[in-house]
Amino acid sequence: MGRRAGALLATTVIAAAGLVVAGAPAGAVTGSVAVTCQVQGGIHAPPVARTVPYEIHAPDSVAPGTIVDVPITFGYAIPTNAQAGGAILNFGGTAQASITAGPGASEVTGTVRVPTDGPAGTTVPIRLQQLVAFTTIGGSAIGEVCTPNHTAVLAQVGIGVPLVSIGDAAVVEGASGTRALEFAVSLSRPATTPVTVAFDTEDGTATAGSDYVAQSGSVTFQPGLVSALATIKVRVRGDRTVEPKENLRVRLHDPVGAGLGRVVGTGRIIDDDPQSGIRLSVGDGSVVEGARGTRSARFTISLSEPATQTVAFHFSASDGTAVVGTDYNAASYDGQINPGATSVTLPVAVRPNAVSDGNRTFAVHLTGVTGAVVGRANGVGTIIDDD
Repeated sequence: MGRRAGALLATTVIAAAGLVVAGAPAGAVTGSVAVTCQVQGGIHAPPVARTVPYEIHAPDSVAPGTIVDVPITFGYAIPTNAQAGGAILNFGGTAQASITAGPGASEVTGTVRVPTDGPAGTTVPIRLQQLVAFTTIGGSAIGEVCTPNHTAVLAQVGIGVPLVSIGDAAVVEGASGTRALEFAVSLSRPATTPVTVAFDTEDGTATAGSDYVAQSGSVTFQPGLVSALATIKVRVRGDRTVEPKENLRVRLHDPVGAGLGRVVGTGRIIDDDPQSGIRLSVGDGSVVEGARGTRSARFTISLSEPATQTVAFHFSASDGTAVVGTDYNAASYDGQINPGATSVTLPVAVRPNAVSDGNRTFAVHLTGVTGAVVGRANGVGTIIDDD
């Protein structure tokens, strides 16, 4: 490698003259980043692929010209025979910073100072550039350099704009036709101008074409709203094959008027083929909580195939780690699926808060079913914390 050890963790100084420095925000975003690690400096070893978890506390929006201190932790272990290690980050332009850790550390943690000197309405991405662990031999740095496999944007800080996030979804597959996985998309706070975000579906264990219909498009928020009027609906294909649960992903990208918060939503396809007869089942739902305004976790109640008569049921919700009246609104109502149809979608309103209290769950139930047998009677609603 031939570089001095200090060069591996060089930090560009960010001038702070005349600017307000915001304190460490309370909210936390967790995720993981795929990296390829290569030994450098005269030692020949094959590259190693790793997935490194991280936690970052970045504000969703700040005033133009603010400099914000952002705590960040990577689950990257520094070998005991290393001299030092750390992470190098950059912030969209030439601004760069590093955090360091000593030998034997199980993680790299520290605070980086992020400038937000762009115009209002834009965002500043916080990107991982490298993870490194090295020692110095003969004046040269020898060690491991881990580089992201793709552009690794850990978080976005909006300059006067909110963040847009996506929740997860689940639906029972059915024996024929298609059913909708409904992904709730929400803003961290209302915007004063329209917000648009694009999305694409991606294969997980489910395959586009055979298990679901691939989709891309965009969602628009009108000024003053925190939840889009139209959720993202991905059509899942029903079949009579007994198979394990499958999943797919919906990825948000290229927002206009907002930054990106939770970028990927996971959709689960629940198999319901072992039973005979027309079956009524409930899927799961989730929504990102937000700090203002109510949002809705949406639940798809579906039949394994179209019925020739009306199928009636009672839908209700009950506490898990989430508490009715505090975390979500009471939900108890009668519903039905008309002849020839296969599904309906029902909402449960989720209340906002600005407290970092982790993800919470509640249960939903189908009772009093007539016109079909019960397949999956209970589902799970997840309130995704974003504080």
